[in-house]
Amino acid sequence: MNASRPWEFSPRTDVYDKDDLHRELNRMRRALCAVTRSYNQTKKELEDIKEATGFYDKPFPFLELPREVRDQIYEYALISRLDIIPGPRPIEHLGLHPSDSKPPTPGLCLVNRKIYSEAIEILYGRNKFSFKTAGELVKFEEEIGSAHRKLVRSLDISTLLVTANSSVPNPDLAIPHDWSYFPTHWSKIMRRSGLTGVVEMTITVLNPHSSGKGLVTVGPVLQEAIKELLGREPNGDLKRRLVLRWVSESEKDKFPSDWEVLIEPWDNETEEVLCSIFFD
Repeated sequence: MNASRPWEFSPRTDVYDKDDLHRELNRMRRALCAVTRSYNQTKKELEDIKEATGFYDKPFPFLELPREVRDQIYEYALISRLDIIPGPRPIEHLGLHPSDSKPPTPGLCLVNRKIYSEAIEILYGRNKFSFKTAGELVKFEEEIGSAHRKLVRSLDISTLLVTANSSVPNPDLAIPHDWSYFPTHWSKIMRRSGLTGVVEMTITVLNPHSSGKGLVTVGPVLQEAIKELLGREPNGDLKRRLVLRWVSESEKDKFPSDWEVLIEPWDNETEEVLCSIFFD
C-alpha cells in the first residue's frame, strides 16, 4: 500500500466485484484508524509539552500585531500554491499530504469574527479559482454566498471549441449544476453570475487541434460575456488581465486596448497539459 495515498484503489480492483469493494472499504477504514491514532498521539505529546513548559498559559496577542504583519500571516495560511479547485478531492486523489490546490490553513478564518473579516479578503481575493465546467462555478457561487462573491478576483476556466458538426446541449434544458464546458454554457453563467469583482481570467481551450494549430478563435457570445464580467468591477484603476491559452494571436484585438491580453500559443507540451486538465 502506498503510504502517501492509503486510500488509492488497487488497479486490479473490479468496481463491480462486491468482495473486492468490501476489501477496499476495510483497507480504507484501517488507514483512517491509523491516521486517527497518529493524530491523537501527536496531540497528546503537544499537550504534555504545553503543560510541562507553561508556554501557552497566556494566549498569543495576535490581534495586537500590526495589520501588515497579520496580513503576511494570512497570506502564508490562505494562499494556495496552485489554482484552487473548489469542492472535495476525488476519492482517487485522497492522501495524507496536503493538496497544493487548497489553502494551507483555511481554519484560521474560524478563530473569531475579527480575524474572519480580515482573512476572508485574502482567501477569496488573492487566490485564483479554477473550474472545468460552468456547473462547477454555479455550485461555487452558491456555497460561498452573496457576501463573498464580490471578493473573488481571479478565475481560470476551461472551454471546448465548438465546430460546425458539434452537438451542443442547450443550457436552458438542463439544471445549472449540469452545465458543461461549452462556450454557450460559460456565457450563460458569466452573465447571470453574482461575481462583481473579477479582474483576471484565464481561458483554456481544451481541443485547439480541432481547427488547426493557432487558428482557434473566441466566439462572439463568449467574447461579450467575458467583457461584461471583467467590466463589472467599479475600480477603474485595477488592470484587467486576460490570458487566452492556445488561440490565435489576432484574438487580442477583440478586447479593450487598456486590458492586458496574453496569448499562450500551442507548443510541444500542449498535448500533455491538455490531458492533465481534461482527464485529471
